[in-house]
Amino acid sequence: MNIFIDESGTFVASKNPESWNSIAAYVLPERIQTKVRAELAKLKKACGVSVTKEIKLNEITEIYYEVFLYRLGKLSGCLFAIAIDSGQNPKDIILAHQADLVAETRDKTRIMIYESGKRSVEILANDIESLSPQLYVQMQCQVTLINDILNRGLIYYVQRDPVTLGKFKWRIDQKTGPNARFERTFKTVTPILLQSMSLREPLMFLEHADYSYFKPFEYAYGQEPAYLRDYYGIDMKGGINVGKIVYDNVAFPDSKHDVGVQIADLLASGIRRCLRGNFANNERIAALLGVLMIQNAHNVPPLHLLGFNKYNTKPSKHVIRLVRIMQTNCRRMLAA
Repeated sequence: MNIFIDESGTFVASKNPESWNSIAAYVLPERIQTKVRAELAKLKKACGVSVTKEIKLNEITEIYYEVFLYRLGKLSGCLFAIAIDSGQNPKDIILAHQADLVAETRDKTRIMIYESGKRSVEILANDIESLSPQLYVQMQCQVTLINDILNRGLIYYVQRDPVTLGKFKWRIDQKTGPNARFERTFKTVTPILLQSMSLREPLMFLEHADYSYFKPFEYAYGQEPAYLRDYYGIDMKGGINVGKIVYDNVAFPDSKHDVGVQIADLLASGIRRCLRGNFANNERIAALLGVLMIQNAHNVPPLHLLGFNKYNTKPSKHVIRLVRIMQTNCRRMLAA
């Protein structure tokens, strides 16, 4: 399974409502990479952009973008995405959420036996604390996105292409300069947050499906992490090695040199522009994006609208309508 992730927007708190930002993951089996590359090359050629250069959404006419989404919809790659309205998540709410996570992380030093372990946890807490509010929001969005991929993505592909579950390759758009710490923090904190999420809400699995290719990512009895028993009081028997899924093959390439990340960028940008109402035909774009998405459980929309503010107002009628269009057009979770 190849997972390409990129974001659109600054994620900076705003006083203006409908200040949407998004992070998208384009997930595809290894065997269709050539076809996906060909579709991006066709788009670039149609827009007069060299196939060796990166293309941005503002260089693409709406009709060409529609054709591109339509052609991607004919392939077996899937879109997972998180969107957040910075106008409803003020800076003080973000800082409070960040401070809580830092305190929770530092509290874990009490279960560490060795000083080296305590130092590692303290470094991790310091890294989380040092993130700017916008990078902290991005990290939380990415972790939520990955958790969603592991839930719906595993169920979707185990029914249709189970061999895809034998390998996970993560390619996340590179950050440079002062943001480089984000990459280190992301790689260290993601498995911890994902493991905590899985304890609160275990990953979904489908009975009688072929998970044989997924075996390398399952804990054998007796190899489960001791901290789950010591800290949470949970005596696991087996379980999923989330760290191995994320760590085995992860890189942060420059999108200029990675076709998959370029596609993730175009999808994230399309979602953001659509939610902001900046296409001529937002409903048509929402439908085409929805075709790439996977049905969610319990009638939950496939596009996750994330918020840190418990007093958030509901999204506008415009956004609710577009999200419902995506939901109406998304792919069925269960194979016929």
